[in-house]
Amino acid sequence: MIRKVYGFFGLRYYMRRKLIAFLKLSRLPFLTPGIAPFTAGILLGILKGYSVDIRLIILSYIGLILIMLATYYSNEYYDYETDRINKEYNRFSGGSRVLPEGELSRDTAFKCFVMAIVGIFIVALIYFLFFFKDRPFLCVMAIIGLIAGIFYTTPPFQWAYMGIGEITILFAYGFLTVLSGYYIVTGKISWESLFLSLPPAFGVFSVILINEFPDYLADKTVGKNNLVVRFGKELSSYIYILTVLLTGFTALLAGFMISGLIGLVIAIPVVLISLILTSKVIKGEYRVPEKLERICALTIVLDAVCAYPPVLAMII
Repeated sequence: MIRKVYGFFGLRYYMRRKLIAFLKLSRLPFLTPGIAPFTAGILLGILKGYSVDIRLIILSYIGLILIMLATYYSNEYYDYETDRINKEYNRFSGGSRVLPEGELSRDTAFKCFVMAIVGIFIVALIYFLFFFKDRPFLCVMAIIGLIAGIFYTTPPFQWAYMGIGEITILFAYGFLTVLSGYYIVTGKISWESLFLSLPPAFGVFSVILINEFPDYLADKTVGKNNLVVRFGKELSSYIYILTVLLTGFTALLAGFMISGLIGLVIAIPVVLISLILTSKVIKGEYRVPEKLERICALTIVLDAVCAYPPVLAMII
């Protein structure tokens, strides 16, 4: 009897550990850079007075999340070597650490990747059966996002290793998420949605760039030729300052162009965050691991909120 009880609780503990490891592998906090601008695009369309097909919106969220999960699982699998030798990672870089620390096997990550792809095909089938006629170009947007995301580290393209990974993520997580969210509601692309897509485009570029700083040595060792590896940390810090300031400036621009002075005023906190980050990097705080981690965290916050000033102004 004692053995059975011990075995039961031992199994529960084992399953709990595996579940926690799976959730870490899925990198759920990093779904925000895709979901936040996508939601902003949807809200902009709704606030413009268009009717909503809640079924398509729910299906689109599922598809978006599956594309991001497939991207993260493939990154974990194909970045295993650089993650294994990386000793300078922080909470926001260096992968989930689940594979190099042995919490899950590489095969598990690949199986999760395959299951996410299967899920994407199921979502695509439902879309083609029920929604393609009304929103035909959503298919094109999804395919572009899928290619940009999955092949970030997956062969044969491996955008990150070719040195264009930051650009593909800027396009997919910035422009494409906002435009597709707006298109789902309205069936078109407008100049307002284009303006709204600018801040998250520069914001997510800043996130990717600053998260490459802790991984510099490991990435350089395995030949992952991202911007920080190609240009070094110091020059990359100036590129980061530029994109962070552009995030704040375009938030002001989008706020004013879409919602007038109210949107401009609401965008001021975004500008303040960008100025705080600029100050930290100018002072060289990116050279101190603990301070760099805080810069990474605040950059994620900047990216998450930068598209919302015009939307909040329209609600007010």
